Amino acid sequence: MVQQQRPVQSSLSPSPLSYSLISNRPISLLSRNGLLLVLALLLLGVFLPWTGSPFFPFPNRSSSSFPSNWRDYSLDQAAKFTAKDGTVIVCAVSYPFMPFLNNWLISVSRQKHQDKVLVIAEDYATLYKVNKKWPGHAVLIPPALDSQTAQYFGSPGFFNFTSRRPQHLLQILELGYNVMYNDVDMVWLQDPFQQLEGSHDAYFTDDRTNIKPLNHSHNLPHPDRNGVTYICSCMIFLRPTNGAKLLMKTWIEELKSGSKAYEGNDQPAFNWSLNKTAHQVDLYLLSQAAFPTGGLYFKNETWVNETKGKHVIIHNNYIVGFKNKMKRFRDFGLWLVDDHALESPLGKLEPQHLLQILELGYNVMYNDVDMVWLQDPFPYLESSHDVYFTDDKTAETSNICSCTIFLRPTNGSKLLMKKWIEKLQAQPWSKSKKGNDQPAFNWALEQTAHQVDVYLLSQAAFPTGGLYFRNMTWVKETKGKHVIIHSNYIVGFKNKMKRFRDFGLWLVDDHAPKSPLGKFTKIQKTSSSKYRKTRKTGT
Repeated sequence: MVQQQRPVQSSLSPSPLSYSLISNRPISLLSRNGLLLVLALLLLGVFLPWTGSPFFPFPNRSSSSFPSNWRDYSLDQAAKFTAKDGTVIVCAVSYPFMPFLNNWLISVSRQKHQDKVLVIAEDYATLYKVNKKWPGHAVLIPPALDSQTAQYFGSPGFFNFTSRRPQHLLQILELGYNVMYNDVDMVWLQDPFQQLEGSHDAYFTDDRTNIKPLNHSHNLPHPDRNGVTYICSCMIFLRPTNGAKLLMKTWIEELKSGSKAYEGNDQPAFNWSLNKTAHQVDLYLLSQAAFPTGGLYFKNETWVNETKGKHVIIHNNYIVGFKNKMKRFRDFGLWLVDDHALESPLGKLEPQHLLQILELGYNVMYNDVDMVWLQDPFPYLESSHDVYFTDDKTAETSNICSCTIFLRPTNGSKLLMKKWIEKLQAQPWSKSKKGNDQPAFNWALEQTAHQVDVYLLSQAAFPTGGLYFRNMTWVKETKGKHVIIHSNYIVGFKNKMKRFRDFGLWLVDDHAPKSPLGKFTKIQKTSSSKYRKTRKTGT
């Protein structure tokens, strides 16, 4: 929740209310606080990620064309939303390869082409994950794959995954768009669109490791003595011409007719299709120096040095396995996720959002959404400190929670956010504390303790879930003092929901009309946090 700086009275200790009165008296939507809440949800919690907000470096356009359920989002809709300058950049991803998607997106963002990206999700986990962080940039074309299994090169799952590739590309061509396809085990070092000379139908790269002269021919290479070429099907650019469509249709037919022979790899069928249509399609072989295969780039240091400055997209192929690919990228300084997550549309860090709002001059309250408000928390923000927070401890050791934070737009608050971001971006930290930003928040608090005016909120008012849900004696002793209840100290969407229900805090079933969002017909696994914004006037 965000509001412009305003004075807070120092003696604001509300009279205790009984728990039963609180639970039966929801805040009226017509009251001042009710209006603030409605505006907060509308402005930031629901719509802001889909607007051209200055808070986020990856703005999206109108959300009016988005369906209420991402399962209903079509490829036609997605292509129309992501296309820029008549071009869509496509990748296909299953959930285990999300880290590679993020790594690839960082490199694409550096070349200012991320807004063109459309992720074809191969499972529902990927569909919801991407669209939660980056609405409209992922689509799923059934059937979906198992989201828990990594589909490695040569596996039946990998073939099912890649054999649909020409169908997706053909559909986008039929919509009238140029389309660039990339595998996500790639990294962009320069803008590849600068390499697309002329107006050919199809552009592609050679997967051979044999070194070509820098001025090599851009024609389709001659087949070897076995009658085959080794063009890579992992980096393709197509224009919406009859020639490009013919190539895709031929590829699709070849995969259908020879599915057993090609099982585990769609690339031979692509090469066969290229050779079959070579006299009907205007083809262009891209520069080897600009688009080297992994078998050359990662294994021939001499060649890499000789062609330094010419590399455009690096493909991490000629190696099998998720961990092996990641290690090789790290060894060559191409694993960008650890240190540059902020540059990805999917990797934005929570404190970065908060810092941006502070820089705009607003107070900001952050909440995780596994919380329930029983009273108005703002009267508890006594005096004018920089930062307010809660303790997550159930014993004597202090462990400040990063799930409820109130910040004023002061130099102290901004310093704290910058230190938090700095620690999250530190590579050793990101490896050891992966998936949890709270230790970094505590470190930042310690580092800035003498420079930031901090305030620990009342435990009785803001109890941790480990205390509230496990110590009924304490709950009775502090009855009427509870303000925000956090359902932490438990893992799992269903477990959190059940616990809320057991304690009478799951309000959706009986009180949905009181929410600005109304009643959901089906609960989806959505984001764990929302940002809420309101202006000084509350209007």
